[in-house]
Amino acid sequence: MWVDSLSNDNLDTWNLINPERTNNYAEIVPNPLIMLAWLCKKLEEITFMGYKYPEENLVAIARLRKTTLKKLEFAHADVIYSDSFSINAKKEISEIFGKPWSPIPSSQLHPVVLDPLAGDSDEYIAPYLLADIR
Repeated sequence: MWVDSLSNDNLDTWNLINPERTNNYAEIVPNPLIMLAWLCKKLEEITFMGYKYPEENLVAIARLRKTTLKKLEFAHADVIYSDSFSINAKKEISEIFGKPWSPIPSSQLHPVVLDPLAGDSDEYIAPYLLADIR
């Protein structure tokens, strides 16, 4: 789980993709969440907010983990939608998981995720951490 407050300013928002494509394959760095989904066989949950992430990588994670991934949480505002991606990511991920899936709309996010000054982040993060301890 990695959660940071969302930013409305795309210039100040972190992302895990290199926006400039390169033809030099030696410079391509594997996406860390895809590598995590591929290599961590017991991975059951991914919650990742506050960082931009491309929709095609969400599909890749779903394809790698299939029904073994119980939770895939991304804020809708963080998903980078591509006009060139020919697949409906929400539909494909829902089909892979066998249940409806969609990114979390801002209206359903904890206020501290939307604004770091809107409360105590422990209120949001503590339940996740305590659930892992059990």
